[in-house]
Amino acid sequence: MEPGSTPIIPKTASPFRPLFNVVIAIVFVTGTATAVRYLGTVIHTTSWNDIVNAITAITPLRFLIALLLAAGNYLVITGYDLFGMRFADSKLSWKSIAPVAFMGDAINANTPFSSIVGSVIKLRLYTKKEESPSTVLRAIAAYTFAYWAGCAALLTVSGGFALLFHTPNSPITGFSRYNSIVIIAAAILGTYLTACLVKIRLPIFSKIRRIQPGGIGGMRLLGIGISDWLLSSLTFFVLAPGIGGLADIPRFIHSYLIAHALGVVSQLPGGLGVFESTSLLMNRSIPAATMLASLICFRLVFFVLPLIAALLLLGFTEGRRLLSAYRNKSEKKAAKTLNLSLRAEHFPSVSVVIPAFNEEQFLPACLDALRKQDYRGTWEVIVVDNASTDATAAVAASFGCRVIEEPRKGYHHAIRRGFESAGGAIIASTDADTIVDPDWLTGIADTLAPDDIVACGGVFRFYDGPLRVRLIGMLGRLNYHIAGANMAVKRDAYHACGGFSPHVNLGADVDIGQRLKKIGRVVINRSLVAATSSRRFTSAFWKTVFMYYFNDLNLLLFKRPVFFSFPDFRTLTPRRIPGSWMLPTAMTCFFLFLAGWFLELPFNQMMGTVLARGPKVKAVALTFDDGPGESTAKVLDILREHGAKATFFVIGKNAAKNPALLQRIVNEGHEIGNHSYSHRIQLAIDAPRIFRKEIDTTEAIIRNATGITATLYRPPHGWRNPWMLRECRLLGFRTILWSIDSQDWRHLSKARVTGNVLRKVRPGSIILMHDRLNTGVDKGMSNTIAALPGLLDSLSNAGFTFVTISELSVLHPSGLNGPTVQNGSGYTLPALTARLEVLRK
Repeated sequence: MEPGSTPIIPKTASPFRPLFNVVIAIVFVTGTATAVRYLGTVIHTTSWNDIVNAITAITPLRFLIALLLAAGNYLVITGYDLFGMRFADSKLSWKSIAPVAFMGDAINANTPFSSIVGSVIKLRLYTKKEESPSTVLRAIAAYTFAYWAGCAALLTVSGGFALLFHTPNSPITGFSRYNSIVIIAAAILGTYLTACLVKIRLPIFSKIRRIQPGGIGGMRLLGIGISDWLLSSLTFFVLAPGIGGLADIPRFIHSYLIAHALGVVSQLPGGLGVFESTSLLMNRSIPAATMLASLICFRLVFFVLPLIAALLLLGFTEGRRLLSAYRNKSEKKAAKTLNLSLRAEHFPSVSVVIPAFNEEQFLPACLDALRKQDYRGTWEVIVVDNASTDATAAVAASFGCRVIEEPRKGYHHAIRRGFESAGGAIIASTDADTIVDPDWLTGIADTLAPDDIVACGGVFRFYDGPLRVRLIGMLGRLNYHIAGANMAVKRDAYHACGGFSPHVNLGADVDIGQRLKKIGRVVINRSLVAATSSRRFTSAFWKTVFMYYFNDLNLLLFKRPVFFSFPDFRTLTPRRIPGSWMLPTAMTCFFLFLAGWFLELPFNQMMGTVLARGPKVKAVALTFDDGPGESTAKVLDILREHGAKATFFVIGKNAAKNPALLQRIVNEGHEIGNHSYSHRIQLAIDAPRIFRKEIDTTEAIIRNATGITATLYRPPHGWRNPWMLRECRLLGFRTILWSIDSQDWRHLSKARVTGNVLRKVRPGSIILMHDRLNTGVDKGMSNTIAALPGLLDSLSNAGFTFVTISELSVLHPSGLNGPTVQNGSGYTLPALTARLEVLRK
């Protein structure tokens, strides 16, 4: 340590931070998955005919107004870039900024991880206009603050109006707790205004002012943010019917802002699924088909059409650039005259170049590995001493290496100097902190033997660092480009492509790899494994990941680096890896998702015993859910004509309206099961007392209409939990699921419904079908009625007998034997056992 310097004290990580990261990740993944699943359920239970009719009900004038508002919105948000670039001291005119802003924002709105994708596109296009990456990034940071401040401002105003002009019968239900949302939004807005207008001498505000304009500049960006959110919400408002009057506009805007903000935070492409499901939840009094129609039209007008226009404009811009690049074919013509074949020389000479800056600690292991190579040809090792202040040069000389001095600091200077000094037919390179295998040079020579291959690269692993870092380092086996620590190139090809660029430092290997591909093939040989140090990731994990991979992505996509210099990681004090819980957290969330999906599969018994398949007898159980309804009588007619028995899982609300149909089901020998009273999606997570009330209410309706006590229960959508199954056991119910889903609820054609069953049918199958959907408007199940006769004939011809669930489940090995009760078919359990013995024979 230099005299008088201040020692760097490593920060102590909070013991609560890993737990906090895990909780946040689980909440985020669970919330997003729940929203998407809810949307899927709504779509599956809504008639597409109703959605199409609702779309056609939107008048052309409303479409035109929505298109104009969307166009105005994209015009207004070019102000983000204009005022942001002005704050960052850019001299570009609005004429130059507007196309870039439109392309970046339109593509950004439709892609996952939008904050990265949109920034990369804008970096690419602005740097082509001679702007520095730091200027562009500063502008992006400035208007990002304003974007969310604009949302907070509009949430505050709309929420205030919604509270002031509260209408109890409004079709916009929204979240009832307006007060808390308004308070949070007002706090965010107040923080932004304070940072802009109040000159507080606190470290946090000083840092904010470096990336956020104050005074008039900050207010201009805030105005753009408010206009952006307002225009987009009005675009949706024009396309959304069912709004009562002017008093409902603030409530609608308020609900839209929450839905759109959650969609942005989810980082899904355009918030797809999250935005729609939140909008549906906050506007539940509007029919689902109507809201879905509005959402489809809004996504088309506000997302899809601008994306198409932006891609066409981007394609035209990049195509014009590529056309001008391909006009100069002199490089390719010169390359054709080169003799790049090495077959005449079976063991070509190799030069290994090692750029080194202050590497006396790691260099000996690297050089020792090179000294042990089993290569049968000749090779030399060139160590480029890149302005080292330690004994790097002396260490290299002690190993008999050729040492070259390069006083100009920078990897690109060192690697260029080494390659220019190399005399081998093949020039390879590695890093001073990297250890290669004894057959490394042999593998390189073999890989480069074909005429058309001009360069090759290998993959990596870490040999030091914490276990979690070494596990992350296994991703190095997926390396996608040649990397300076493990690469080789034919010397003639290297000079033909112009060598390493003097203008690209960070990412120099990616840059030269792209240019080498114009001359011949560049391959990644994954058997060339180099062990390297993890010191970069140990010292500054997220900084390393962000700088290296973000820079590489920009080079691969746009042929231009974002960053120039390497951080000197050796000057950083190693400490606990920031975000070291990120990988376990992500893995935990992923496995939780898989576990949740697996646990909800119909056949899974881990949460409790359910019946999803019967014994292997030549019989199947047809089940019909959600009735009784308009189609139930027709289904019963078809079953009677074919002499088939089935089980009907009825919803209490629907059963209360059709007691005669319940009696007919029993009279004709079918069985009735309980499918809850309201068919609510949330029933799987409701408290046991609410679940018990749903079951008891439906049970009373069935018993009053038929005199039969139902003992079968099927959870809505098949969603269940251990507490639900426990309550079912206590109430004397057996939980029934299915082994075959006909997917008739998707309103598929007759042929597809039939095919879904016949492809999967096995002895003892339980088949899920519907005689109506949910508890809303009953549109009938025309596709089920059309498919049922042919399905019954096909199964009968295949030798299957149609039985009820109780008949099928008597001999089930899981022991689902309830009390001996009379069921709808008139059989007792002993009688059913005898009948199944006959079927088995």
